[in-house]
Amino acid sequence: MLFNIKKGSAVAYGGIFMIIILLSFFAIYIVSTGDVKRGIVTAEGRLISFVNDFELLTRTFNESIKFIASRAAYDLGKTAGLEHKQYWSSDYPKMDDLKNNLIEKIKDNLPVSYEEEEIKVTWGEANIDISNQDAYLCDSLEDSKCFFVQGTKYISVYDKSTDSIISLNFPINSKILSSYFKLLYIGREILENPKYNSLLNDVNRLSNILHSDFPGIDFTITAIILEDDIDDVDIIIKDYHCPADFHCLAPLKSEEPKGTWFSEDIPYDYISLHFKTKVEQTAFTDPDFDFSLTVSDGDGDDKEKIEVVCS
Repeated sequence: MLFNIKKGSAVAYGGIFMIIILLSFFAIYIVSTGDVKRGIVTAEGRLISFVNDFELLTRTFNESIKFIASRAAYDLGKTAGLEHKQYWSSDYPKMDDLKNNLIEKIKDNLPVSYEEEEIKVTWGEANIDISNQDAYLCDSLEDSKCFFVQGTKYISVYDKSTDSIISLNFPINSKILSSYFKLLYIGREILENPKYNSLLNDVNRLSNILHSDFPGIDFTITAIILEDDIDDVDIIIKDYHCPADFHCLAPLKSEEPKGTWFSEDIPYDYISLHFKTKVEQTAFTDPDFDFSLTVSDGDGDDKEKIEVVCS
């Protein structure tokens, strides 16, 4: 009986001992493979983060197209819609020339490749076009309030930490809220339409008719008298309307003109088109003026102050 008890105890204790041994081996296995599993989890996390960063990059790029294109139109307006300031004539530049210049300006302003720590971003050549004659979405050229930038741009992102790369031809299809093509249309009308180009020799009369025909647009037309028979006519067409309703493009360069909007600390400028043409001034019409009287409280002993405003 005693033998049987000891034998049963030996079996019981032996089972416990085997369980301990198995648990020990399991613990050793866990310890020995823990770094591998942690490495796998870390690598997966980095890959997920890499994909998320790429998604954020493409979304940011898509939104930036709107501001890049708006800025390109703003800058070109200062240089007559051309890369460098040149004189306009009755046959140059055509609307296609001006559109192609805007396309190239947008391309020049698109992001370039860069490398930071373990991430390298490579941008390829952009293949884009501009649609500016969608009367349903943007109105006719005469009243254009937007244009579309469409195409693709290659992007590749390499992550050194995971030795991974993501690349694609990113599709571009952005609606740009800008009246740039409206200003280009008016500028070409001035030089191509006999109603206006016949008056280029009398800038005051031309200005009066343009203000009447294009309400909401401001025209500053100045004749620069030269010594020979051909004079410079300097024309600035400005749209004081903000197509986005809640903001105007803010200049980024210190030398650009600034105004105030909402507060004295917010600079802004409206989009404009500035170009010159050569026409001898042979006539002169007195400019039209709008007069208004304003009455306000005076300072000191003056009870009232009357101001004459001429525009």
